[in-house]
Amino acid sequence: MSDQTSIPTERARGTPVRRRWLSFAARLIVCAGLVALLCWWTDLREVGRVLASTDTRWFGLTCAIALFDRTLMAYKWTRLLACRGIHVTLWEATRLYFIGHIIGTFTPGAIGADAYRVAVLNQRGPTSVLLSTVLLERLIGVAVVGIVAGLMLPVSARYLAEGATAVVWTTLVVGVVGAGCVVASLHPPTVEALGRRVPFLGRTRLAQKLRDFYGAYAEFRAYPGALFSFTLLTVLELYTLIALNYCAARSVGVDVSFTYFLAVMPLLHVLVRLPVSFQGVGVQEGLFAYFLVAVGFSAAQGLSVSLVHRALEVVCVMLPGALLLWLVPARASLGKVKA
Repeated sequence: MSDQTSIPTERARGTPVRRRWLSFAARLIVCAGLVALLCWWTDLREVGRVLASTDTRWFGLTCAIALFDRTLMAYKWTRLLACRGIHVTLWEATRLYFIGHIIGTFTPGAIGADAYRVAVLNQRGPTSVLLSTVLLERLIGVAVVGIVAGLMLPVSARYLAEGATAVVWTTLVVGVVGAGCVVASLHPPTVEALGRRVPFLGRTRLAQKLRDFYGAYAEFRAYPGALFSFTLLTVLELYTLIALNYCAARSVGVDVSFTYFLAVMPLLHVLVRLPVSFQGVGVQEGLFAYFLVAVGFSAAQGLSVSLVHRALEVVCVMLPGALLLWLVPARASLGKVKA
């Protein structure tokens, strides 16, 4: 009897593992296909010549902006945590972001990075509160990028191929819907009314956990000032990313106007994060090539800008994260909550 009942259990456990492997294989195939297509489309010898002529001054400035961007992300989060009584120093939060980026590299949508931050800080405050800050971070980020991309539509439409403006409009819709979701999600009567329409919840354990989480999340409505400042910092973060890519382009001799990057980078920022490959490998390179070819540069120059961006990720994020992870264990540096 026990042997018979163990078979379904083993199958149930095997199904998620099989799905993960299929997802891994699919994304690997997409990566390989996109990279092969880029190699076929691009003159790799020209890419080598472009990279060999990299201006170290512009590259150094790009590195400084990359480090500032990571620190800004950490600072935003500390302000969101502080309004709920969870105090984390800027150094601690920055360290978590650097290390989390390494973990997020191997998970879809960088979920691993968020999970790592929550797991390490679970001694500082309730997990539900920590998760709610991560959710707000994601929702507000999507809303800001979508709205900025839509506001730049009159400019970006001049650069994009016919029909591509529909993608920007879609991004704008996503941003507006994201902003609406943020506002609606902080209104308990609206969420409760929607919850009653979900038949499978009822009085299940899952429903209770969701109610506990939502209770912690909805309390942010009492901190409009913190949410407003977090949104403004998110806008600053987006423009920091735009400046980073502008400097990366200048470092390899791509002298394109800053207005162009203002127009197309919010859209590229959204598309790169679609969970179709590992860290957008192939997707980012193809998009840079496409957008720069649209304004008269070669595909090799576009690919070179993306490769500089990859080098920045390794030099300014991955290596510091690995060093910080090796030097001091995360929990040892954060310590325990004082009674």
